[in-house]
Amino acid sequence: MAFYRGNGTNVIKIAPETAVKFWAFENLRTIITQGSETTVLERFIAGALAGSLAQSLIYPLEITKTRYRACLEPRIPSDHQPCYCPEG
Repeated sequence: MAFYRGNGTNVIKIAPETAVKFWAFENLRTIITQGSETTVLERFIAGALAGSLAQSLIYPLEITKTRYRACLEPRIPSDHQPCYCPEG
């Protein structure tokens, strides 16, 4: 069961991250191209910025998922009982 520990937080993390990534990519692509045909470089820049923005916004959930998976006791962490694990 340790293999699936933290999978719920991963599922919760993926949906908003993907939504932010698609939203940011479309808006940045429109801003960069200003209505003209999109080149490969412009798509690359828009994708890189969109991915960076999405990952920056979702990073706290990634930390929560990682710390939850590292816990030895299978329990659900709450605000009142944070999951403290020794880190080396």
